[in-house]
Amino acid sequence: MSIDTVPLIRASQVRPLLAVIDHIGAPRERLLRESKLPLFAYDDAEAVFPELFLWGLADKVVRSEGIEDLGLFAVTHTPVWQSEPEFTARLQSSPTLWIALSTFCRMTSQFSTAVPFEVVRKGDQTLLQCGQHPSTPGKDQAELYDLQIMIQIIQLAAGRDWTPPKVYVSEVNIPRLARRKEFERVRIRPSNSVSCVVFPSDMLAWPMQAQAHPPPCELQLPAPLNAAFLDSLSALIGTYLRYHTMNIQLAAEMAGLSIRTFQRRLRDLQLDYSTLIDHVRLQRALSFLRDPSVLLTDIAYDLGYSDAAHFTRAFQRWTALSPREYRRQTQAG
Repeated sequence: MSIDTVPLIRASQVRPLLAVIDHIGAPRERLLRESKLPLFAYDDAEAVFPELFLWGLADKVVRSEGIEDLGLFAVTHTPVWQSEPEFTARLQSSPTLWIALSTFCRMTSQFSTAVPFEVVRKGDQTLLQCGQHPSTPGKDQAELYDLQIMIQIIQLAAGRDWTPPKVYVSEVNIPRLARRKEFERVRIRPSNSVSCVVFPSDMLAWPMQAQAHPPPCELQLPAPLNAAFLDSLSALIGTYLRYHTMNIQLAAEMAGLSIRTFQRRLRDLQLDYSTLIDHVRLQRALSFLRDPSVLLTDIAYDLGYSDAAHFTRAFQRWTALSPREYRRQTQAG
């Protein structure tokens, strides 16, 4: 993994895996704790986690429960039209599959920064593909997860019984797919660089199928994620602060680095860890204080402080104002 990025994934993308864990009766809390994932926040649309930790969780479930195709099973058990109804509605409002796939590839950065998706035309065949994940525990499950999502996106036009004529995956996943009934007529080919679903190009002109029960129009998609090292790391710290688990060792693990390399990376950016934490806390505090309905005690807890007094002292150190003074000035302005 490049040290210039910290791959992120939205909390909503963890739900299919959690649903499978609950379905098979595996110990959810213990598995989450061992994987350094918070026990809650999976309904928070803006919460983000390290992809590294998510696929580490998948790897633990595979090893403890013996489900070799867990990534595939998770998306089959909780399909994309259930886990992301607003996103699915946006795609189904497209006039053709081609526009829907183009929208899908563009908007996936709102949910994950790990690997990009793209549509590639090759004569009478089209490939919906994504890059393969870094060599970390659970990367094979990440590939199966992505593959099933790509198939389900095409099924929004082709129907839920549609299967691709051909797919490309890494060699470790070929026998896993071959054992699945829905892939018995699919040609499964090896690839060391991308995972992809191959289908006839004339399908690109197919209209999208209308939803029987479209989601409420007030549902909103989250903002696009920033893949830059400092921005992605700051987003992760913002999620983890509220659980009082943030420390330099965890931050380094999020980035896939040793503590020494992590500190050197911060020095290259003219930062140290305590300054980075203060910066994240300040930016989140300023955002919360602009909303007069948010209590100071809630802001303090969200920033990882035990009480409002600790937060007030820190805010005065950053700004020379108390939180109440800043809030009054903001409202007056």
